[in-house]
Amino acid sequence: MPVVRIGDSTWDRLKQWAEPLEDSPDDVLRKVLDMADEHLRCRSHTQPSPDKVKGNGAAKSKRGARGQKVPEMAYESPILETLYEMGGRGQMNEVLSVVERKMKHLFGDFDYQMLPSGGDIRWRNTAAWRRLNLVKRGLLKDDSEWGVWELTEQGVKAVEDKRG
Repeated sequence: MPVVRIGDSTWDRLKQWAEPLEDSPDDVLRKVLDMADEHLRCRSHTQPSPDKVKGNGAAKSKRGARGQKVPEMAYESPILETLYEMGGRGQMNEVLSVVERKMKHLFGDFDYQMLPSGGDIRWRNTAAWRRLNLVKRGLLKDDSEWGVWELTEQGVKAVEDKRG
């Protein structure tokens, strides 16, 4: 087994991702690397296509330039992990509060802006869309009471499989 030396500040940052008394350093590094891989996959899907590029920059709309917000796919693991850690279900606002803490390092100013419709903050809206996708894929229940997000058996298994 290789020995890796890291600085104190890096160690402190890694501990923020650990579940106390549960995660080993290897578990934490795996989580961080999984998120980094997910981020790279998401970024590759959000780069502007050549026909959208004008001059030196991407075409813009009121939605903002592509790649300006955290991609929807990046919310999947934090949502599933959070629900698993909460015993499989939680009130939407509580779930989103934990998801925000887990993803805060990815969010920029654009993610914290109010949507043009005025309905919600952009990152919360994106998380809700990812929740809908998870429901359609059978990982979250579609018949939970209003305002409750809940894992299905398939969702629990997906988290447990990912954790190893």
